[in-house]
Amino acid sequence: MKALNNPPLKPCPFCGKPVRRIRGIAGLNFFKCTNFGKCGAVMSFDNDYYNNNPEEAFKAYNSRAEESEDGV
Repeated sequence: MKALNNPPLKPCPFCGKPVRRIRGIAGLNFFKCTNFGKCGAVMSFDNDYYNNNPEEAFKAYNSRAEESEDGV
């Protein structure tokens, strides 16, 4: 099995607390907020590409859409 060279994960986009990667059933990649009592958000990419390429899933999680001037 190939060792992952995982980059640091950006904080939760909802509360700003740390996030960790969880490998679920059938190899699904989940990114879970560690602020369980207040947020607990779980994020994933529902496609085979990111589930079969965890390094790409890390990159995708760490990407963020650019905000417009009105904050949307």
